[in-house]
Amino acid sequence: MKKCWLFNLLALLLFSCAEQGQQAQEESEVVGVRYAKGFSIDEQNGFKVLKMSVQDQQELTYVLVPKGQPHPKLKDDEQIIEVPLERVATLSSTDISFLKSLGLSPNLVAIGKAQYVRDTLIQQRFEKGELVELGSPMDPNIEQLVATNPQAVFIDPSGYQYLHQRTSVPAILVASYLEAHPLGRAEWMRFFGALMGQSDRADSLFQTIEQEYLSLKTLADTVQNKPTVFAGVDYSGTWYIPNGESYVAHFFEDAGAEYVWNELSGNGTTPMEFEAVYEKALTTDFWRVLHMGALTTESLETQNALYKDFKAVKEKQVIYCDTELTDFYGQGVVEPQVVLADLIKCFHPEVLPKHEPAYYRLVK
Repeated sequence: MKKCWLFNLLALLLFSCAEQGQQAQEESEVVGVRYAKGFSIDEQNGFKVLKMSVQDQQELTYVLVPKGQPHPKLKDDEQIIEVPLERVATLSSTDISFLKSLGLSPNLVAIGKAQYVRDTLIQQRFEKGELVELGSPMDPNIEQLVATNPQAVFIDPSGYQYLHQRTSVPAILVASYLEAHPLGRAEWMRFFGALMGQSDRADSLFQTIEQEYLSLKTLADTVQNKPTVFAGVDYSGTWYIPNGESYVAHFFEDAGAEYVWNELSGNGTTPMEFEAVYEKALTTDFWRVLHMGALTTESLETQNALYKDFKAVKEKQVIYCDTELTDFYGQGVVEPQVVLADLIKCFHPEVLPKHEPAYYRLVK
């Protein structure tokens, strides 16, 4: 498979760091959630408790009660979820990848918009009528949701209040996309594991992902030359620049590159005029682009003739991901170590000479 040789290399690195890995495992058992900021997993009176804190939203607390056990007395801000969940719906394609990674995609009975799903098996189930399409998180089909009789529905912050107020189906808030660290987003598989009775599996899988990611980061750290990189594209004269503490910026740093807007504080993006970006792009080594469909240097230049002046375009160092062909927003979230390997391959091909890209590659 495309990642086989890479994992063999990582196995050697992990073996040489066995004591460090054991220490990380012990720490994980003590500190619980390691990278994610949007949720925590705790124990309370013998029950697991999931606490959610999403930006300016009210904190939500889910007390997970095994089916058949008496319900504990709750505080005013707590909700009971009987676990394990066996029939669930989701309005996010990313959630599908979390469930798939834990072998739980058969538990899905309804999805959001089928057109955004890249997973082949889920697409096939939808085409066979085995999955119901609910639509947008902001305006889901409530009747269809209730008819599928799920035990819970996963929803992002944009649609949580709307859904929570209009249906008796328990709405569970998922905000993995707000995490700034790649491992923070991937760690949400532990959130799903706790709800679906697969905590041990999720913890083990995440620990493997974490170790592989950190081993790759260590490889990239050994490289002396740190090429510069920027990201995004022009939208009618405005460029939305990822901030220096964003998901994208973390990937660049961990892949051994210098992000040219690293000084921008916070997560999210900052809008800039094209002229400001143009000035830096003239001398920046790499340019990262997300694009639906194939991309070439020529097609880039048809979008904006000034792109041809960028150093990255001249030297064929444009890194792009075809988001139509790959499941970048889904599977890419649950395997950040593969995404990181792709970027290292682009920035420092000598470090991973045999790696076959899964998401990112250089424009030809």
